[in-house]
Amino acid sequence: PTDVLNRSRLNPLTPIDFRTGVPIARVRLPVELIGGAVELIGDLGDAQALGDVGAAARVQWVLGPTEWSVSGRYRRDQPLMLGVDGSAGLGPFDLYAEAALLHGGHPQRWTGRYQLPSDAAIASGPADALAELQIPTAVDRDDDWIPQAVVGVEYPIQYSDQDSVILGAEYFYNDAGYSDAALYPWLLTTGDFQPFYLGRHAAAAFVVLAAPGDWDDTSFVLTALANLSDLTGVARLNISHTVHRYLFVEPYVSVPFGEAGGAYRFAYTVSDAQAGWLKDLGQPLPFEGGLTIPPSVLQVGLWLRVML
Repeated sequence: PTDVLNRSRLNPLTPIDFRTGVPIARVRLPVELIGGAVELIGDLGDAQALGDVGAAARVQWVLGPTEWSVSGRYRRDQPLMLGVDGSAGLGPFDLYAEAALLHGGHPQRWTGRYQLPSDAAIASGPADALAELQIPTAVDRDDDWIPQAVVGVEYPIQYSDQDSVILGAEYFYNDAGYSDAALYPWLLTTGDFQPFYLGRHAAAAFVVLAAPGDWDDTSFVLTALANLSDLTGVARLNISHTVHRYLFVEPYVSVPFGEAGGAYRFAYTVSDAQAGWLKDLGQPLPFEGGLTIPPSVLQVGLWLRVML
């Protein structure tokens, strides 16, 4: 939540961050008194005029066994962000937390339910169909301060002279999220459907096994994400194998779990009758006929990554 640079959301299931960032101008000023630094950042991405340039600042310092930073970001027509994050070692555990407040930027929240009329109501006539139709309403949150927060812990276990496994867990609170999966089909139509950031409460656990034993060119990352608001989740195993100094082969397999219709097992059906009714209302689907999205059961993939 305290990322001041990237505009696109992080995909927590990928083994590395594939985001390319944005063009910036940065000044970093070391401050010996606090054992840290002050950073001033100008966000130049897509700026067509001086007023389009964003600004961000971050102050970092060391306090005993802990590291802290406070940050802020502003850009016209985007939310103002104020954040704080910290990390500390507690015995064998590495603890970290960060929190942000977002304000402005014209956010909105949808409330109510989204329900198309049943086939029987459509067949009964326009009055019955409209009586069953439910459309969410938008709530303007431009004046709200919207909190987001993460707390996490990592625990490295050394099982040989050169090898260790890292165990970790996180909790994420997202006041911009939703607790009702019935709104998800509507969020798809408005462009607000973001699978990793739909819920108000989420949790994650991970295991990192880097170059175990004699497998010096292979690493394993097992990640499990859960949307606690709609009781769905996904478990994914990423394997990274170095074929050459610059070439990596990375297969993965992921398995969703939980109730059908949630963020990680999204499912939705629009019947032919409902599709025709929407067309008659002037709101046609972008294709002919109805729509059936079954819940996913397995995903397998293979990446070839070249690092130059």
